[in-house]
Amino acid sequence: MAFVFSINPPAFIALVAAYVFGFFGCAFIGPTFFGLYWKRANRQSAYAGSIIGALSYIIFSFLNTKGIVVLPIPAVAIGMGLSTVSMLNCTLIFPAAPRVTWEPYFEGEISEETKEVVNLAMRNV
Repeated sequence: MAFVFSINPPAFIALVAAYVFGFFGCAFIGPTFFGLYWKRANRQSAYAGSIIGALSYIIFSFLNTKGIVVLPIPAVAIGMGLSTVSMLNCTLIFPAAPRVTWEPYFEGEISEETKEVVNLAMRNV
């Protein structure tokens, strides 16, 4: 099926690439950014950001494509904004991630508890 659609590649490939990269951007840029640079980020906020970002991108892209809602900004901007807001809310509602999950990435020296967890994880690999 991909071969048949790729016979007229420029328009189709550009359209598919725009939707795919918009979807993945809304689903993963917020959780990746917050997970890398904020100690308070937790699992619940990553799930919420991914799900809400992806779903909002799909919904607003569909509404804009069908002409039901004419958006002044792209659907990807709405999806990323909603992903960010949902992540911020979830980090404040749910408890922060345990220290052993972020300490090796943010601290120069890690505690003995974190060393034990890292050693245990490395033995199981």
